[in-house]
Amino acid sequence: MKSTLLAITLIMMAGSAVASPKTTNEQALKMNQIQVLGTHNSYSQFVEPKLLDLFAKPIQSKMSSFMSSMTEAQMEKFKEEHPNPIGFTEGLNYSYHSLTEQLDAGVRSLAIDIFRDPEGGRFLNPAGYSLLKSKGIDEKSLLKHDTTDLEKPWFKSVACCRFRFSLKL
Repeated sequence: MKSTLLAITLIMMAGSAVASPKTTNEQALKMNQIQVLGTHNSYSQFVEPKLLDLFAKPIQSKMSSFMSSMTEAQMEKFKEEHPNPIGFTEGLNYSYHSLTEQLDAGVRSLAIDIFRDPEGGRFLNPAGYSLLKSKGIDEKSLLKHDTTDLEKPWFKSVACCRFRFSLKL
């Protein structure tokens, strides 16, 4: 985890050192002229499919209710911004390679959610797994929950944190 935070800091520092002091305003690139390859929730690992299945119907129902309350203009804007609609399960069912592998492959924009865990252990027991176990689902049938260093106090990177760990949607 410490090496990940160090890598992020170094990347941010390197990005700020790229601009040459000899560049004039006419020669400088504008923000909308820069394109980089990036990933969203760059540290994401697959969500347990049984947990996605459990929440798919209630979330789809809320989404349908939300969409039906939109005005025609709002719906047109929504369709413009979301031209390829996907379901809840599809939207969360993805994973990335390690940050190092992403950077080696040319990714230059990372999105990483950092959560404070001053005592350690905050993310050791995902609420979603507890819920599934309470429904009689055998823990051995679930995706492995990587607990490496989670008992230690420090900052943690956890994608879909509220969904996986607190179930406060």
